[in-house]
Amino acid sequence: MLKDEKQNNRHNKWILIWLLGCLAIGGFLRFYNLGGPSIWVDELNHLYAGKYLLEEGSPKLPSGELYPRALPYSKLVSHSFQLFGVNEFSLRLPSAVVGFLCIPLVFLVAKRFFGLLPAALTALFMAISPFEIGWSRISRMYTLFQFFFISGVVAFYLGFESGGRDRFSKFQSKLLSPFSAVRLNTLLEKWRLNVIWLFVSIVCLVISFLVHQLTVLFLAGLLLYFVVMFFIQWRNENLQQALKSKYFILLSVAGIVGILAIVGVPKLRSFASYAILYAPKWTEMPKFQDRKLYLDFVFNNYNFPMGVLFVIGAYQALSRLHRFGIFALSVFLACIFMFTFVFSYRHLQYLYSVYPILIMLSAFAFANIVSSEFPHIKTSWFSKSKLSESTLKGLILCMFLVWVPLAPSLRLSKRIPFNEGGGFNGAIFLTEMRQACDYVRPRLGEHDLVISSDALATLYYLGEVDYNINFSDYDLAKDNNLKRDDGRFFDLYTGKPFVRTVSHFKHLMEQSDTIWLLSEEYKLLRASVYIPPKMREFVLSNFEKVFTTDGGSVLVFRYSKEGPALKLSNGHQ
Repeated sequence: MLKDEKQNNRHNKWILIWLLGCLAIGGFLRFYNLGGPSIWVDELNHLYAGKYLLEEGSPKLPSGELYPRALPYSKLVSHSFQLFGVNEFSLRLPSAVVGFLCIPLVFLVAKRFFGLLPAALTALFMAISPFEIGWSRISRMYTLFQFFFISGVVAFYLGFESGGRDRFSKFQSKLLSPFSAVRLNTLLEKWRLNVIWLFVSIVCLVISFLVHQLTVLFLAGLLLYFVVMFFIQWRNENLQQALKSKYFILLSVAGIVGILAIVGVPKLRSFASYAILYAPKWTEMPKFQDRKLYLDFVFNNYNFPMGVLFVIGAYQALSRLHRFGIFALSVFLACIFMFTFVFSYRHLQYLYSVYPILIMLSAFAFANIVSSEFPHIKTSWFSKSKLSESTLKGLILCMFLVWVPLAPSLRLSKRIPFNEGGGFNGAIFLTEMRQACDYVRPRLGEHDLVISSDALATLYYLGEVDYNINFSDYDLAKDNNLKRDDGRFFDLYTGKPFVRTVSHFKHLMEQSDTIWLLSEEYKLLRASVYIPPKMREFVLSNFEKVFTTDGGSVLVFRYSKEGPALKLSNGHQ
């Protein structure tokens, strides 16, 4: 007994050291040079919302319009500004902190439901995943969404499948003892429910919903779990017992209530139709219409071999009837299904909230492979070794992990903290608007016009912008009926008008001696949903390209009646 206790203490010590090592690696990859790259245009929504929350108490944009989306996250940004000032580092700090906290959170979840070795591998995979790192280094709501979504999903499982074995069970019995006359405790015990964990789940999921409305996809995962468990109970027991189970009863109630709500509440039906069919201008690009987007993401070299391990882990969870594994898999697959076959467009960040499930199941599979091979390796290679069994297992695990430094995803992860220019950061492609504006600022005349495809970023870094040339922003203005007094639509973010036609461009050229045009290379040259071909050809034919940022992500053009300017290329004269 004493020997087992010493061995457990030794295991716990090594697991703690492992976890601290993963946290150190994950912390470095998330925090180092956090303020280095230019602010990505979507980050500026939270910058201004946080700034105005701090100064005026409301989440406003420079246009004067409110930005209430993901308000809990914008409030975190405002607190960060209060402590560290308004800059790139403080803007991204809340996302980095929460992304860092997701590592121990998912570790604890994996430890509880899958065991120590899968938990250790989960911590490692979370720490070095470029997808996790990328969104942790961007000031958007997704890490906060992931944290509360995973917390809410796990708390729901603990409340729904407690079976009286949870530490809250005795407390629940005492709490509900006054209701013994209505046999509430009997029902809760029969259905293996714990209301305290369910209450925690509701709180976490409500916060998650306030951060991002995609939280509702949990309901689809829950329904899929009910279906799977109904068939498992039918298979293991009989149809009569399965029909009496909580899974079938709740599935039936959900189906009836859903049908009645859709049929009987026209506004709800209209909203559901709107949500399914909604597609902003930027989603017209082919990649957002590709129904294989998530499939390609899971199995490309970016995630290899995580995708293969995930399939093995899913198979093992199903074959072993691992209840939490089946529950987590249901939530993950429901999210994939809804975006692949139901909604009108798809984007990789919408997978972010359930991405830890892929990591946990991959770690589960990897741990099972290592464990199953251990007796064979010990017999074949270490039969005469005097090393302890725990030491042997550690050595064998390291042998199995030899692929990690060779994986393309890890090579990407190592580059991310050192990237200050344009390029992929594991989540999005960064642009170098700060460098472009630094070039324009000393050359900008008092009466010069400034036009930009990223008007909000230009306004922040240059201090002024006169027109927006982004047709995606124009469609958003139309959708929200944002009009100036003269009847022209204005940009939701900056409040500036749009350049919509070539004739309007010509008119501005006649009225102005000098015009500066700043545009992302991608939006101007490769994505016609932002700047149509006719407008692009007009710019390339009549404007002089005078500057390209070091990473080639932003182009600066100039029109002047006085003649061509001295050209600069790739940041150098």
